[in-house]
Amino acid sequence: MLPHDSSRRTRRLLALLLLVLAPTDLTAQPPFSGRVLPVGAAQLRLDLQSHLAPTDRGGWVWGLPGIAVGLPHGVELGVGLSATNPRTSTDLTLAAKWAPLAYTTSPVQVAVGAMTFLPTQRDPGGAALRPMTLPYLALTTPVLPSLGEASPVLTVAAYGVDTPRPGPFSDRAGALIGVDQGLPYPFAHALGMDAAQLSVNWVTGKTLFGYASGGVTFLKGNVNISVGYARGNLAQFNHGPTFGIGVAF
Repeated sequence: MLPHDSSRRTRRLLALLLLVLAPTDLTAQPPFSGRVLPVGAAQLRLDLQSHLAPTDRGGWVWGLPGIAVGLPHGVELGVGLSATNPRTSTDLTLAAKWAPLAYTTSPVQVAVGAMTFLPTQRDPGGAALRPMTLPYLALTTPVLPSLGEASPVLTVAAYGVDTPRPGPFSDRAGALIGVDQGLPYPFAHALGMDAAQLSVNWVTGKTLFGYASGGVTFLKGNVNISVGYARGNLAQFNHGPTFGIGVAF
C-alpha cells in the first residue's frame, strides 16, 4: 500500500486531466484532446470523484470546478480549483493548448499544450511543494471518416512530466489512448436526453497522471452530464466513481 499522502496528491493531480475534459461539442473528450473550443465559446464544468470507503480506511472525495475558453488562432485556455477532503486543500490548475488545424477541413486535429498544477499548501513535513507541468502532443481523428458523426473517434497522445518523483511515481513520460463513440439516439431519447456518448481512456505510466477511466456522457441542450469510473495505475486508494456536469455558453 502506498502512503495516503501520495495517493492524496495523485488524485489532486487528476484534476489537471479533468480540466481538459471540457468538450468541444458538448460531448466528452479524452484528456489531451487534439480539439479545442471554437472562438468565443466557453464551458463551465464541475467534476467530482470519490473513493467509496470510510475516511479512516482511505476514503476521500474531491471536486474540481473549472472553466475553459476558446480564443482566436486555435488557442484554448482553462483554469480551475481542486479541493480535496479529508485534509482539505485548494490547488490552482492551469491548462493551455494550441490546435493549428482547428479551422481547416482536415478530419485529423493536432494540439500541443501543457497543464500546470500549483499547490497552495505545504506537504505534511512542512516543505513547500513544487509546481508541476505536463507538456503534451495529441492527435484526434475519426476512425471511419465516411461514417461522419457516427464514426468512433480515436485520440493518441504523448506527454512528459517536468518534475519527476522518486519511488513508484518515478516515470517521466507516458502516453494516452482514448476512444469516443456516439451511442444510438433511441438510447439517449429513452432517458430524456438529446445525445449520448461512450468514452474510454487510458493514460499510461507510473506517474502522478496515470489513470484508466471510462464513462458515458449525456447531452441535454447546452448541458452535458458524465458518469463513469476512474482507476489509478498506482495506489490502493486511488479509484472510484466519477461525475461531471458542464454548461456551455
